[in-house]
Amino acid sequence: MYRLISLALALIIPTLAHAEITKPEIVARAKWEDARVKPRTAVMVKQKVVKEKPAYKGIVVHHTVVSHQNKGWAKKTIAQTMRDIQADHMKNVQKHRPGLKGQKWGDFAYHYLINTDGQIVEGRDTAYEGDSSTNYNMAGLLLVVLHGDFTKDRPTAAQLKSLDQLTAWLAKTREIKGDEITAHNDHVGTKCPGPNLKGYLPELKRKTVAALK
Repeated sequence: MYRLISLALALIIPTLAHAEITKPEIVARAKWEDARVKPRTAVMVKQKVVKEKPAYKGIVVHHTVVSHQNKGWAKKTIAQTMRDIQADHMKNVQKHRPGLKGQKWGDFAYHYLINTDGQIVEGRDTAYEGDSSTNYNMAGLLLVVLHGDFTKDRPTAAQLKSLDQLTAWLAKTREIKGDEITAHNDHVGTKCPGPNLKGYLPELKRKTVAALK
């Protein structure tokens, strides 16, 4: 009898824990999108697809390197923030992608942005790889960027809460393991995402693993 009860609990508890992971509120791309960006003509690299959906193998955390102390950015709406970052990204020239060197980036570089107030915003379509000015292989990686310069600033409590929620949801829906959450500088020599955010990643991994159990 006890064995049957234990077995039943073992089957029910993980299901309950998994059910608690729900999609966080995300500002859709359509709310901020710059009409000049056309997916048909944008320089994007399609992800490999398995069973009609991208096969992801990890989540990579970045920062925008825009300080929280920058009052000009603080006054912008989230739509202005996204369009301005997008415009800046689209000035960048490909340096490392085979076959695309010399061409400009096609869009906002990251799949999701988390603003200082905790708003999560949809960036580049997840059907396409992200972009980076550094040489690392982004195939199969979802890129999440937090707005701030975390060599100077500290992530806000709202940002970290949203990062927890977004990461758990992405890990669940994309079948990504907790140990497959990394920082930009785990892949290549760079200061990104800054020590004040990088130091949070062990906790982020622990929370994600616990949520998935």
